Amino acid sequence: MARLNSEVSTELPKAVAEIGKISITGNIVPPLWFKTITFESGKPDTNSILILSDILYWYRPTELRNEHTGSVIGYRKKFQEDLLRRSYADFEVQFGLSKKQCQECLRRLENLGVIKRVFRTLHSRAGRLNNVMYIDLVPSVVQRLTTMTHETPVFSKDSTPMEDEVPPYG
Repeated sequence: MARLNSEVSTELPKAVAEIGKISITGNIVPPLWFKTITFESGKPDTNSILILSDILYWYRPTELRNEHTGSVIGYRKKFQEDLLRRSYADFEVQFGLSKKQCQECLRRLENLGVIKRVFRTLHSRAGRLNNVMYIDLVPSVVQRLTTMTHETPVFSKDSTPMEDEVPPYG
């Protein structure tokens, strides 16, 4: 049996040190989503996972810090209105998907209970805008998908929402 070296190296490999200097921001994909957000076949629904990771990015609060002390003094949301406003075209451009693919992904995420699409009519200087899509995120379902300890897929083509307490919208 080989003896383990009790000394821990504090020197990082050059590539690791260099990557550590790069400010990487944006979407985060929890690895467990590839087991909890799947098609009926058990294969990961990668397009839905990517879209959900983007929605989650927008819902993560931004820290507000005191510029002198560096202490956190509060948080703010990244979007302007009460819910995140996104269109199918936004997702099409960002992820290189078709409108139909985006619609199907959002429908599957909604069936899972992790999001709720809300369509509103807006009045602006340009006139009336019908069916403007907003996306509400259900944190309890995000939590469940991200921390499940079993490997049973919870997402399929014809699934019903996981969350019994999804708030009604009208």
